[in-house]
Amino acid sequence: MRLRDAAEAVAEGEWGRTVLVEGDGEVASLARSFNRMSARVAAAHAAQQEFVGDVSHELKTPLTNIRMYAELLDEALEDGDETSRAHVQVIVDESRRLSRLIGNVLTFARQG
Repeated sequence: MRLRDAAEAVAEGEWGRTVLVEGDGEVASLARSFNRMSARVAAAHAAQQEFVGDVSHELKTPLTNIRMYAELLDEALEDGDETSRAHVQVIVDESRRLSRLIGNVLTFARQG
C-alpha cells in the first residue's frame, strides 16, 4: 500500500494501516514513522473503546438495581400518599433515562 493511500485510510478511521518499507532513505524513514504512528493510534483507539465499554457496563448493574428497588417501592406505596409515590416515580423515570444514555454510550463505543 502506498503511503498516501495508507494515510487516507487512517484518516477515514481504518486504524492500524501500514505500508511496506523499502530502503533506508528519507521516504523509508517517513514510512517507518507512519507505521509506528498508525499502530499507536490503533492501540489508543482500542483502549478507548474498551474503557468506554467497561465503564458503561459497570454503570448498568447498580443502575438496574436502583430501578428495580424503586419499582418495588412504587408498588409497595400503591396505597400511600401521592407525594411519596411522585418522588419514587422520579427515581424510576430518571433511572430509565440513565439506562438509555448508557445504552447509547455502549452503542457509540461499539461503532467507534
